[in-house]
Amino acid sequence: MVLFTIFGCPLTLMFSAFEHRTGYFLRFLERWELLAIICDNLKDQSKILVNKKVADIKDGDDVATVICEDSSQFQGDLVVGTDGVFSRTREKIWELAEPENPELVKSERNCMQLPQRLLSSSSY
Repeated sequence: MVLFTIFGCPLTLMFSAFEHRTGYFLRFLERWELLAIICDNLKDQSKILVNKKVADIKDGDDVATVICEDSSQFQGDLVVGTDGVFSRTREKIWELAEPENPELVKSERNCMQLPQRLLSSSSY
């Protein structure tokens, strides 16, 4: 019995195809699970910042700078955004990437737009 499909393809088949193509196991995580994995593997947990809102991201030659709405700034080699579907981080990264590869950014933006459907269930 197939429980879920995407575009008519069973999810289990899609997962196997992904693993075959990339060599990576595909897994969906809840946000708290991802945060727990990150926190458990950080050497210095004092670098975890909460309640920060990204205002801008600047891309330098050797460093990325994240500027927050409270005017604080942070620099690093890599920016990881975990701010959800309507991600300000993703938008800023698309803005930075668009001049070099506009077609890629356009296709990425289009991927984020899914038709809305209603999923409903009931039990007795």
